[in-house]
Amino acid sequence: MHPARLLLVLLGATIGFLATAADWHQEFHLRDYMRIYNFPEELISYPVTFPPKTVRSNQLQLLARHVDPPQSVPFQLSEVQTKDGFLIRAVVSFRSDLPKGGTRTFRLQHAPDAKNAAISKVSLLPPADGVTVLAANRLRIKVPAGNRFYSEPKPMAEVSAPLLAMARGENPDDWCLAGSLRTGSALGVVALNTKLLETGPLFAKYRIEYVFEKGLQYIVVLTLRHDERYM
Repeated sequence: MHPARLLLVLLGATIGFLATAADWHQEFHLRDYMRIYNFPEELISYPVTFPPKTVRSNQLQLLARHVDPPQSVPFQLSEVQTKDGFLIRAVVSFRSDLPKGGTRTFRLQHAPDAKNAAISKVSLLPPADGVTVLAANRLRIKVPAGNRFYSEPKPMAEVSAPLLAMARGENPDDWCLAGSLRTGSALGVVALNTKLLETGPLFAKYRIEYVFEKGLQYIVVLTLRHDERYM
């Protein structure tokens, strides 16, 4: 495991919030207690529960408060639950580093008129010939698109792999690799289904489901992140 993946376990994060209507906010405090690593910037996520009928998804701002003056930083909401247009729960994701022995403080706040930091979206490009491209700024991948039903079960090796090709962001048309699937089972594939689960400025999730005879399934979920060269 990459040392940075231990970030949420070891940084000793604490969360505080103020649950009033107009002034609602929630803070995220990161602190490194190990004093061993300089954690590089990565995507981190927190589940947040919102007070009833208080905040809409387009009325939020995330501020980095460990800099002076505080700066707006990009964030993404996922697994969103709403009622009457107001947020009930969501997972809030943003990117942060954490220097050895250091701290970072972020505030998610109700700010209807604020201008949020803008970056290009991790997006799904229009499909062509049963293939689409999931594109971020530093990595692009080709994946199967659409839903397919096979009247005659197909061997796994004859069905599109979940990852068909990849290209680095600086050379977006220089594709490499050629994905394939192999299995020791004699079961054939009867359907292939795809779905974009999440998309936003910081990451996208894409689901590929293989349905076999006898109702068996094989599911792959690919996550592509802004500013990262791997999945």
